[in-house]
Amino acid sequence: TALYLVANFECSPSPQPKESFVAWVFGSMSPSTASFTLFCCLAAPALISGFALCPLAPLGALRTSLLRPHGALRATQLPSVPKRRAGLSSCNPQMVAQDTHVQIAPYFTVPEGKMGEMKALWSTFYEKTKAGTDSCLYYGFMESGNKVFCREGYKDAAGCLAHLGDVDEPLKKTLEIVGEGGLDLYVYGPQSELDKLQEALGPLGTKFFAGDGSALWFGREEKGSKDSHVTICPTFTVNEGKMEEFQAVLPKFYDVTKKGTDQCLYYGFFQSGNKVFCREGYTSAAGALAHLDDVKDLFGPTLAIATADLAVMGPAAELEKLQEKMPLDAWTHYTMDEGSFWK
Repeated sequence: TALYLVANFECSPSPQPKESFVAWVFGSMSPSTASFTLFCCLAAPALISGFALCPLAPLGALRTSLLRPHGALRATQLPSVPKRRAGLSSCNPQMVAQDTHVQIAPYFTVPEGKMGEMKALWSTFYEKTKAGTDSCLYYGFMESGNKVFCREGYKDAAGCLAHLGDVDEPLKKTLEIVGEGGLDLYVYGPQSELDKLQEALGPLGTKFFAGDGSALWFGREEKGSKDSHVTICPTFTVNEGKMEEFQAVLPKFYDVTKKGTDQCLYYGFFQSGNKVFCREGYTSAAGALAHLDDVKDLFGPTLAIATADLAVMGPAAELEKLQEKMPLDAWTHYTMDEGSFWK
């Protein structure tokens, strides 16, 4: 059994005494200007276990979108939470969900003279994706030289498969343009979701990277908005016999990220053999740089036992802000197409 609580508070901007959230909810404060709406469904053994006992911030217009007992979050329940988390550090655990979304990462190598033909299909991809499965979270094309990358995320494996059906026609034309060997496909997500994609995507030579179960989901941009977020995409090749030592550092990355910049949208590590990929998204280049500063003390132990390849995706204006400030001398930048969006 589980308990889900949805509460909306409309309060005056005047300061109120700091009390525990639970005490306030059950009326010990009873502010005269507050209106309280509470909805509970499905009884749980202990009501209080669904709350985080944390000091209540000074009252303004506080809205709690979802309070839940500890445990894994279903893939279809990725919540929208405020992208700014400043001032909520004491309540941070209730603002972070487990990230279970599945990302398809196709890299296309476009033959010389074919880029125009390739780009002409993007509007069709966008149109069909917007009209297609509601499982899609974000979608957009990125370009670097003769390489094209599609950054796309879905709530679960079923959403990935539904999308492939939605864009079947332009996808076939794209594969004809790039020809045999022109597609390099990666998929990142929970192992349980990857298993559902093996039959459909395995024959394409797909590299499947399974999550470690600790990935973080902080929030997303508004539905239907233009996508302008920045992703840092490091892939680590871990030295032989050093994987256990490498994995021992990862909880430190998670801990620092939870306490770090409030511009992080999602963050998590995924493994395939001796390779580890970090999937991380930020609202801007400033957020990406702030995170790199947050974790700078962990780079040494990590790069002492692994090598790293780095790619960064985002709007051209944001990528310019990252020049000469990345932790690695060599990195590939993919410039985002203007049609990219959050669904």
